[in-house]
Amino acid sequence: MKRAFLLLLFFLFSAVIYSQSLLQAATKNRSNLVAKEPVKIYLDNYKFKAREFYGYLGFLETDFSKNDTTELKELITKAMDSEPDLTKWTEKEIPNKILVEPDKFVKPKIGLEKIKWTTKEEKKAIIKEIRKYNRMKVMWPSFPLYLSRPVYSKSGNYALIGLVNGGSTGAVILYKKKDEKWTEVADLKSWVY
Repeated sequence: MKRAFLLLLFFLFSAVIYSQSLLQAATKNRSNLVAKEPVKIYLDNYKFKAREFYGYLGFLETDFSKNDTTELKELITKAMDSEPDLTKWTEKEIPNKILVEPDKFVKPKIGLEKIKWTTKEEKKAIIKEIRKYNRMKVMWPSFPLYLSRPVYSKSGNYALIGLVNGGSTGAVILYKKKDEKWTEVADLKSWVY
């Protein structure tokens, strides 16, 4: 019983580590304001066509082999068929970002404490983003950033995340784990509101 409990803890801890590094990669160079509510990965009407996919990723041929096609198909099917996990994000899951709820005021001082800024320019940009968010009556085009919970491939080397930038654009991004780092590989589907 004790061994099974420890094994369960190990797998849960491993999943959290995967999520944290992937989420840090997904939120890098994007809005400092992230919605607490996750979104569904939107792949409606998406058809995986290996030929087009590899043509699109011609510049990344060294990162892909034909053997990856099956795993990518399975990952996309899994993302389309599985019920999305819409559990609210926590600060531990998405560190160094400000988690926001719709129509809730964000205090600039508290927001600044949550982000590790290093220059005065970064500080000004964060405050400016918070102030715009607090003033808006309708959704701002670039924030808050809405994220889906990641969907991982069987091997754990690929993942999909849905992103929505405020009220302007959305995408489903494919990530690949290489040398213990997650990198953005392809934009499988994009849309503009």
